[in-house]
Amino acid sequence: MTVYVIKPEAEQANDIAAIKAKATETYERELEDHNDNVFAQEAQALKAEEARIASELKAEDEAIAASEFERRVRERMRGARSSK
Repeated sequence: MTVYVIKPEAEQANDIAAIKAKATETYERELEDHNDNVFAQEAQALKAEEARIASELKAEDEAIAASEFERRVRERMRGARSSK
């Protein structure tokens, strides 16, 4: 013979509320963890992108500086030739 004991409705309601609260807390914690991970990944990707752009800009600036330097050297050489 099997005997089943049923809790009073008020106690069942308390148990249900506790289960809902725990499930909600777990869900919110997992969601926050996920959002934190996504934020970290996006931050890392943005840093890499900004570093790449900075590197490209630096290379462009160096190329412009080298070009300007060559131009000044050529002008100086022309000036030296014409003064002879």
